[in-house]
Amino acid sequence: MESIKAIIFDYAGVLSLHQPEEDVRRMEALCGVSGQRFLDAYWGGREPYDRGEQDGPTYWEAFARAVGCELSDEQVRALIEVDTASWVHLNPVMVEWLRRLQSSGVRTAILSNMGRELREHVGRHFDWCGDFAHQTFSCDVRRVKPEPEIYTHSLEGLGVAPSEALFIDDRAVNVQAAERLGLHGHLFTTPEELASRLRGLPLTAHVPLAA
Repeated sequence: MESIKAIIFDYAGVLSLHQPEEDVRRMEALCGVSGQRFLDAYWGGREPYDRGEQDGPTYWEAFARAVGCELSDEQVRALIEVDTASWVHLNPVMVEWLRRLQSSGVRTAILSNMGRELREHVGRHFDWCGDFAHQTFSCDVRRVKPEPEIYTHSLEGLGVAPSEALFIDDRAVNVQAAERLGLHGHLFTTPEELASRLRGLPLTAHVPLAA
């Protein structure tokens, strides 16, 4: 079995925590739409935003059409701000491990479905983002997980074969797509489960995850 030379991280749900309920409630209050109706429109229209076909204002305008409401420019600006802020609650255990991997020389990459505003925030405010050997954001490459091209983009940027990379994501469909291409995949739930999985993998360099 070939050694794993690179680790590819998803962002949301791995390096960051999932959206807090209070942030979702704030968005609901801002647009006057709540519950499943809000969630259906929020997630149902997300792919063009993540793909880079829309910016924040265009995404929220499409949201308003989907739910039949009107949003002022001020409301749209506030929704973009709260939406972005809802995705920047970091998972301290995972970020600390990422930093130690980067310091030890392990090749790391980020591979994330992410709209333009969040992508700019992450790049601007998190110094560890600049230490990735390669970055793949869906809004930049106009591809989204689980499309195979987005994984290929990451592998080519890292300069490794699929069998030489471990991909960590919190969505099964994304992990399965990576595994079909020959990557090692891990469906992230907790740092503890990931630490257990790492002990059985042929890593080139073992940097323990202090779960």
